[in-house]
Amino acid sequence: MTAAHLHLALNHAPLFGILFAVLGLTWALARKDEGIARASLGLLVLAGLLVLPVYLSGENAEDIVEDQVGVSHDAIEAHEDAALGAAVAVGLLGLVALGLLIGFRRGALPRSATATALMLALAAGGWIGYVANLGGQINHPEIREDTSASAVGVPRGASEGERYDGG
Repeated sequence: MTAAHLHLALNHAPLFGILFAVLGLTWALARKDEGIARASLGLLVLAGLLVLPVYLSGENAEDIVEDQVGVSHDAIEAHEDAALGAAVAVGLLGLVALGLLIGFRRGALPRSATATALMLALAAGGWIGYVANLGGQINHPEIREDTSASAVGVPRGASEGERYDGG
């Protein structure tokens, strides 16, 4: 398994962990269900842990794909520039969630703590969602705003009239 494969295999985990935690925290607040709140905080801890190998595999993944046809160097740089802040935000979110689970392990989890975790998860989730979108643009020219449909498959440095034929 290459770093690029590892990066692609794991990169959705923090994003979807946060997404499901946001849904769970919202449900927990609406239903006053502390068990769902604690499970959702556990998902945030897991997202905080998984963001580390995702971030650390990114540089090696870049080295593998940066010269491939159809890969946007500008998209790689934008993704890389935004990734550190998002990784730190998700890591801190995981630490806050862990702190809440430990701090209230014997007592009731206050609704204010659940609401705070929800707000932080929404912010970190939005940030990592933005980073994920930038990452998707690296090798998907069909979602890049700066690429015409006719340029798909054109090698870097070639004109749009020179399509890549795979050979």
